[in-house]
Amino acid sequence: MANVPEPQSAENGGPPRIRIGDELQRRGLLTASQLQVALGEQKRVHRPLGEIVVSLGFVRSIDTARILSEQLGLPIVSPDELEPEPMILEQLDRELVRKARAFPVKVEAGTLTVAMVDPSDPKAIAMIRNAFPYPLSIVMVTGNDLETLLRRYSSGGGVSTEVADILARGMAVEDDRRIAELAIAVITDGIRRGATDVHVQPEEFLTRIRYRIDGVLRSAESLPHEVSDAVVSRLKISARLDIAERRRPQDGRIRMSVDGREVDLRMSVMPNVHGENVVLRVLDRTGGVPPLEELGVDPVVARELATLAQRPHGLFLVTGPTGSGKTTTLYALLSRVDSIQRNVATIEDPVEYSVPLVRQSQVDTAVGYGFHEGLRALLRQDPDVILVGEIRDEITADMAIKAAMTGHLVLATLHTTDALGAIPRLIDLGVPGYILEDTLLAVMGQRLVRQLCSRCSVPLAPGHEEYAQTERWLCGDIGQAKAAVGCTACDGSGFLGRLAVAEVFLPTAATRPYIRQASHASGPSHSEGGAMTLEEAAAADGFRDLGADAAKKVRAGQTTLTEILRVHTPSDLAGCSVLSGDATAARRDGGEQRGAA
Repeated sequence: MANVPEPQSAENGGPPRIRIGDELQRRGLLTASQLQVALGEQKRVHRPLGEIVVSLGFVRSIDTARILSEQLGLPIVSPDELEPEPMILEQLDRELVRKARAFPVKVEAGTLTVAMVDPSDPKAIAMIRNAFPYPLSIVMVTGNDLETLLRRYSSGGGVSTEVADILARGMAVEDDRRIAELAIAVITDGIRRGATDVHVQPEEFLTRIRYRIDGVLRSAESLPHEVSDAVVSRLKISARLDIAERRRPQDGRIRMSVDGREVDLRMSVMPNVHGENVVLRVLDRTGGVPPLEELGVDPVVARELATLAQRPHGLFLVTGPTGSGKTTTLYALLSRVDSIQRNVATIEDPVEYSVPLVRQSQVDTAVGYGFHEGLRALLRQDPDVILVGEIRDEITADMAIKAAMTGHLVLATLHTTDALGAIPRLIDLGVPGYILEDTLLAVMGQRLVRQLCSRCSVPLAPGHEEYAQTERWLCGDIGQAKAAVGCTACDGSGFLGRLAVAEVFLPTAATRPYIRQASHASGPSHSEGGAMTLEEAAAADGFRDLGADAAKKVRAGQTTLTEILRVHTPSDLAGCSVLSGDATAARRDGGEQRGAA
């Protein structure tokens, strides 16, 4: 990598530091009202304005990085372009990386290459100079990419985990301080690796620690069985649970700070044969809401969905199984809503993102506060836009559809296997077809699949075990399809990060009549207007299903057929796939089976 001179700051005679908010507004990326909101939030939390506008979902991190890089004359690089030296990783100070927002990469010809989020910050430059006695060659990364570098090289990249360090020093059950350190380390190691769930699973001779990363459980450092009860007790104390009660399930919450981030954890404890099994769901309050495009949504679809956020009333639904990213998609859409001039409120379980100017309420069934009770109360609060975490029953469905009819924009999730399945599901919940026809704006069905690691994936060659199956599914045109390999960056899995595979049904004049007819159908394949007729009408109107989007992403080398099949059943895949025979017949057969069930 070529040496790049250090940037000049206003203090040493360089150009004045750019006003990022003004420049974003000048480029049409930020409105005046959004800038005022961000400035107000900056006074409250005392963070850089660039970070705030990204966390609020107003702009993408790459947008702010480009403006700064243009002024400083420094290149922006991705984590895949950086190969840290083992020597650097051995002495990597995580605290320094967090404070300076800079990642040292390598020493070459007596110069240290360092990747920085904000090279115009003189304090960050000073911290790096104090830690490394070398001239600096600076490149830029976004804040998200800095986090990616930390996750990558804290697992298998030369940086030992805190759990391993504590266990290596020896443990004693009587040492309360060390037990507390170990309990915290189990959580922090998982969060630093990007885990969404932390599992503590006692067995006969040891306790397994596993982290759900990119939707898949991965094993971590196991704990000696003799200390596992003490660790679980410490976690229960942090969650304010009864440590003496070991025969019944318990639920609690823990709030903690990890590397400067405020993190909430939902803790579930369940009795097991060899002890108490613990699962902690990680809710990162400061992670920000990723834009629709960063979730893997097709840019054309993202633009169509963004226009829905400007609608004055109507119902927008996101469907899919648990863990498919439905709430994240809703919040990505919610970030497009003008929350300054419109009253935006949510009813959730739990509240997963903290967003300024949005009134967020969490249901609590223990006190009789469910979704329909919350929605009933919320409708008395003069809302313009309402996010309902989940439509679970007839009462919530009825209230949500009436709210959409009476001048509110309602965003909600629904558990169905695909987008078109939301219509018979709502009708089953008592929503009349003629009302649904008038109020439904769109339905998005989605799954989350793991994304191939860009550093180690290779083109899918004829000799590979997946080649023949993929070629048949893609009708002979494999495009840029790739295969997973595995490296230290992806912890040997071959995948790094996730993206959404999605389908979006936008009712039009051609398809709305079939929504009404669905309420008169006797089953999914009814010849006079059941779900199959709606499906055929949608396909004729340009609807592209999940299988089509999955094939597009496999052909583009973003994921693999094996990964698609991990989250899809073969009958859900469209195209000329021999996995499920004729696509139309397979989907019809699947619909008939669901109708029979």
